Parts: sequence; C-alpha cells; structure tokens
Amino acid sequence: MSASSFEYEIAASGVEPQSFSQINLGPTSYNDAPAWREIQGFFPSQWQIPPSEQPEEETYDWRGCSIHIDSYRNSGSPVRVLMLHGLGTNARMMSMVAGHALARLGYETSAIDMPYVGATRAPHRRFRYADWVQLVSDYINADHGRDDRPVVLFGFSVGGMLSYDVSCINHRVAGVCATSFIDLSQQKVRREIAPNPDWSMLMEKIGSFVLRCGFQPNIPLKTFASPTTISNEPRLNEVLASDPASLGGMFPLAFLDSLRWHKPTIDPEDYDLCPVALFQPELDYNIPPATNADFISRIPGNTETTVLPAAGHIPLNIEALQMLADNIGRFAKRCADHPTSCQPTE
Repeated sequence: MSASSFEYEIAASGVEPQSFSQINLGPTSYNDAPAWREIQGFFPSQWQIPPSEQPEEETYDWRGCSIHIDSYRNSGSPVRVLMLHGLGTNARMMSMVAGHALARLGYETSAIDMPYVGATRAPHRRFRYADWVQLVSDYINADHGRDDRPVVLFGFSVGGMLSYDVSCINHRVAGVCATSFIDLSQQKVRREIAPNPDWSMLMEKIGSFVLRCGFQPNIPLKTFASPTTISNEPRLNEVLASDPASLGGMFPLAFLDSLRWHKPTIDPEDYDLCPVALFQPELDYNIPPATNADFISRIPGNTETTVLPAAGHIPLNIEALQMLADNIGRFAKRCADHPTSCQPTE
C-alpha cells in the first residue's frame, strides 16, 4: 500500500490522523523498559542475556515511522537471520528466544518491532497487515544495500505467516522457518486457535459491524490473542498481559480485521520459492500443532518439520531452546550454501 493510499484511507474514515499515533507510547529503548528483564527471568539462567551482550538497538526510517530493531551484527556470518515476532511478543523477546543464542553461534541476527509493538514509533499512520509485509520487504531491500548475503526469515507465532508472506514478494529471501504457520483467512483455522470458537465468531461479526459503521477503535490485544496460552507458565502470561510493549498493548481493530482477512499471496500448493521449515513446540496450547502441520503439508517443495520437546508456545525449557537455535542455524546455513535467486524486487 502506498503512502498516498494511507492518507486517502485516513481522510475517508473521518477520523483525525493524530488519533492513530496514541497507541502504546512508551520507551523507545529497551534500556528504559524494565519489563523485558522481568520476562527474561522466566528463561533458564544459561539462556538469559547478560548486560554485556545485549543487542544493539537500531532504527529504520520507514514512511515517516521510526522502526526499532534489535541486532547482533556480524560481518563474518554467512547469512543474515531476520526474526519476526507474533502478536503479544516483540523484538526483544525474539532476542531472548533465539537471537542472542544465534549470535553466540556466529550468526548475524536482527529482530524488528512492527508498528504498534515494542519500541517502534509509528505516528499518524493507520496500518494494515499488508503494510507489515511491505515493511519487512522494504527493510530487506534496504539492508541488502549493506551487503548481499542471503537472508533467512525466522517467524514466531503469527510472525511465521508474516515470514511466508514476505518471501512471496521478495526473492532475496533464501529460506523461511517458523514455530507456526496459520492462515487466518480460513474460518476453520480461526476456530481451531480460538479458546471459545462460538464467542470468537460472534466477536468477529460485531467487530466487522463496528468498522462498517465508520468507527476505528483501538482494542486491548489480549482480547484478540489468548493471554492464558501464550506460554505454559501462568506467571509469565500475567507479566506479558500487563506489559504494553507486548501482550498488554493496544491494536487498531482495523489492523486485526485485516489480519483475519489476509490470504496468502501464493497458495501453499503453488509455493516453490525457497525452503520452508517448521519448528513445532510439542506442547503448544495456543496454536494446535495439527494446524501448522496442515499448512506445511500443502507445500509441495522443500520442507521439513522438527518437534521442540516439552515446549509451549513460548519455549522456556533449555532443551527446546537449544534445539530451536541449533536448527535455525543449521537451516540458515543450508539456505546460504544453496541460495535462491536474489534479484531485486520492487
């Protein structure tokens, strides 16, 4: 979507653009956001990021927005791993789950805070899910100007489908790996992941009615994403639900509605762009493993699945975390050794 179409949509809505900037305003650096350190305390001690090894914090200027990025730069890495969070997590969570461990293994990693999330600032813009896809693609192209190493995407939760969608429009992506792939445009999938399917279907109808009436409300994310199954540790879920930089934040209803109706740019049955890997948490009660297995089974090409033992939606046990980092690294190296065509995309 172009910048001009943003302006048109905002004007057509009858709502002042400034109203869209008042979402999740907080620190622009994780150094000033203590919640992530409390969240990190739920991870094994050997997996926690010491102060001397915290990621560098960068910003990417995009359509007037200051996009926050956690990064571990390493010019000696054969591949760049770009990590994409889901709903209820953020870039720093990606650094905690895998970025820091991958950096110790010698890989370059970056994690983007998407608009409305974490330390990113997106003033006077009303984004849709398709804009998230375009943002990641534009960042890949911009970062490609620094060097031409292959890029592998790692998506967490909804970030898995985001990674898949980005690879459909940007052929610089050499591989896609994720902890889940969920096509929310399918009602069957939405019912599978809903804690109360009938209630969720009713809320969908009410939300669509509200938007058709011209209202553009912001709603608590935890009314859309389950706050009780994002991990298998109830105390962590409570912390995430109270953190405005993650599950405790606000999202425009219109964005969540656009996520629900977005169909894959390329149907999985026709996908042949790059290798795809699913790293499935064994005990994920947020997104059923069968839902992910159904999607990846529809891809006829180069796919693989690895089960992360005893892991919840957010893995917290050392065996699963180590297996996840090792497999992302192995997969990324394989994609770097046999890269797909890396032609510029507009």
